[in-house]
Amino acid sequence: MTSSTEEKHTFDLGRSISGQKGQDHVAVTREEGSNLPKTSQDGQLLDPQPSEDPNDPLNWSQRKKNLILLIISATAFLPDYGSATGAVTLIPQAEEWSMTEDMVNHSTAGNVFMIGAGGIFVVAFAAFFGRLPVFFWFLVVASATTAWCAAAGSYKSFMTARILNGFFSTVAQGVSVPIKDRPLRRDKAKSLRRVD
Repeated sequence: MTSSTEEKHTFDLGRSISGQKGQDHVAVTREEGSNLPKTSQDGQLLDPQPSEDPNDPLNWSQRKKNLILLIISATAFLPDYGSATGAVTLIPQAEEWSMTEDMVNHSTAGNVFMIGAGGIFVVAFAAFFGRLPVFFWFLVVASATTAWCAAAGSYKSFMTARILNGFFSTVAQGVSVPIKDRPLRRDKAKSLRRVD
């Protein structure tokens, strides 16, 4: 006997030994409030199971998921790009500050070192404070240190800004595990393909 509050779902039991799609299906009824697993509109079992909360990333629209993936991918690209662009300004900076190009290049070395070392702190802070606050505040400080680099009037000021920029800008590389958490298992390959 089926009431109006029940939904009927079909679960595929998998593949047969020969690799052909199995023909065995089990019809399962789901009553409101029951603990049966959720399925997609085409009957596929959702893994991981989304909650009823609209703020659950698994319940977000595909457009919102793609926008967040784009933001995370772009910010993960910036630290390496930012460290390499410092090499373009070596000669003008050396002339302006009456230093050798090799000495000015130390700012790039400090920046690259802190990109690597900063990741350790990012992961620890994200585990303690949560990924979103760490991601947000580190990006705010990274933006401020980028402006500081542009406005630096001396080499010491520039070097300090570059080192701090490397530390704070690496946040997207260390906290971008939401790419792993965000999609359903069946959509992970699509999301990671978009990143490449």
